[in-house]
Amino acid sequence: MRLKILLFSKSKRTTEATVNLIKALKRNGLVKKVKWLNYSKIQKFAGKGIGKNYVYRTINSYKPHLTLVNNADTELAWVEECLKHGVVSCFYHDYNSPVKEKTVKIGRKCDFFYLSNTVQLQEYKKEGIDAQYLVRGCSRDVHYPVDSRGRKYKSQVAFIGKPRGGIRDEILKKVQENFDIKVWGPGWDRTKFRRVGGRIGSKKYRIVCSSAEIILGVNDGRELKSFEELVSQGQFTSNRDRLTMACGGFFLTNYNEGLEKLYSTGEQFDVYRSLDDLVDKISYYLSSPQKRREIAYRGCVYVHSRQTFDHFAERVIGDAADLLPEKTALFKSSKPDHIDS
Repeated sequence: MRLKILLFSKSKRTTEATVNLIKALKRNGLVKKVKWLNYSKIQKFAGKGIGKNYVYRTINSYKPHLTLVNNADTELAWVEECLKHGVVSCFYHDYNSPVKEKTVKIGRKCDFFYLSNTVQLQEYKKEGIDAQYLVRGCSRDVHYPVDSRGRKYKSQVAFIGKPRGGIRDEILKKVQENFDIKVWGPGWDRTKFRRVGGRIGSKKYRIVCSSAEIILGVNDGRELKSFEELVSQGQFTSNRDRLTMACGGFFLTNYNEGLEKLYSTGEQFDVYRSLDDLVDKISYYLSSPQKRREIAYRGCVYVHSRQTFDHFAERVIGDAADLLPEKTALFKSSKPDHIDS
């Protein structure tokens, strides 16, 4: 018999993260079925009261062996209900300091709690949560290299993400002063940045990665004011890192402590440590296209071999495996407890 998995998550339309995670879960040999509950959508169409009743009915009729929770997308009472049927694992990708009360309450109940940064591991552990570090992955279905496209997508440097102010704006403005940069995503101020593109999904993401010579990373888990804060914040990455490399883009991001545990600097990607270093690195790599291509290729191969949603699913299911026999009826023997000789 194989696992029935229940997933609480929003749709994540821009990155298609939820859909790609479900595909990866279904590919795992231990999984029989995955049911997805998008409460935001359910509530929108059915109303709050009916929506919550639907969630409870689903949990108790489906009886999931393993429940996966995006913390912001569920309620404590639902987690408690799911624990009656099996293992509950929560993965949380937001940076909140101090940590949110709701997150702490859910984290204390869950069997497993994963963070995509090392910065707050101790903060959560002080709250009684055995938090573990686990990054999200790319999807082998939609994140892969393609041929570069026309002038709309071409630039020396591209940044994909949301405006955040602070050091992020400072970095992007510095690049704009020296190079042709195009920023992609919702909410950018066209008076600050000359070339602005809209929100992009997975299809356009891989086109941007193939058409820009350098994809810039600014991994700031919160609004930071200086490079000193950026470098010292601890191992923090966004999924932009893996998606960019998976799509064959040459990725240049800010350094922070512990990043070398994930990737090989100068081999699969590269880092900058100050504004001057950023300008120097961009100038160097723009003048070294062969070097750029070699690094981008190695980064792409590495991410697809180590950090896909399939790897993420395998880790989450593997961690739950030891608890499954005692928390579910899935592996219990059908033989009588006592057999007379």
